[in-house]
Amino acid sequence: MTPNDPHLYSVRLHECRLLLATTTDPIERAAYAAMAREFEAKLAKGPAASPEPASGTDRRRLLVIDDQPDVAQTLRLIGEAQGFEVEGVSDPTQAFGRFLAFEPDTIILDLVMPHVDGFEILQMIRASGRTPRILVMSGYGDFYLRMVDTLATGSGMVNVTTIGKPVSCESLERFLNHSASA
Repeated sequence: MTPNDPHLYSVRLHECRLLLATTTDPIERAAYAAMAREFEAKLAKGPAASPEPASGTDRRRLLVIDDQPDVAQTLRLIGEAQGFEVEGVSDPTQAFGRFLAFEPDTIILDLVMPHVDGFEILQMIRASGRTPRILVMSGYGDFYLRMVDTLATGSGMVNVTTIGKPVSCESLERFLNHSASA
């Protein structure tokens, strides 16, 4: 994303709104509100252009699997701003079916979710024989992420990367840009 990219403004505005909704500190709230107004003003100057497809013949596909709709929406915006065709799933019981139908080359996967967790989804993806790049995220500490690393390596899933929450936009952009060149 470039500094004047309208999609960047959309992502940052969404982040500010999420932070406003979760913080109780009056100074932080005032700062986030001011930043949100700034991004709203920049977006009002003109309509956001559609992201350009990646170079090459096929558009890159990103599947976002996160049971928290606000997080999933933010991840979708970031993916779209990076030129991905993005689909999201907030109900983890539908994740594998969406994976099979959408055929993504990149996945962002929350680890701890109700009914079907990220470990189970990783096993299903492995059993499918497909090899998308996968970013597994967790806010429950490094122990779970080390387990994912160990299981992925042991089962031959070399395209799995782990990261702790909260995740910065810059980290996500690095992962997504790396997946574009991989």
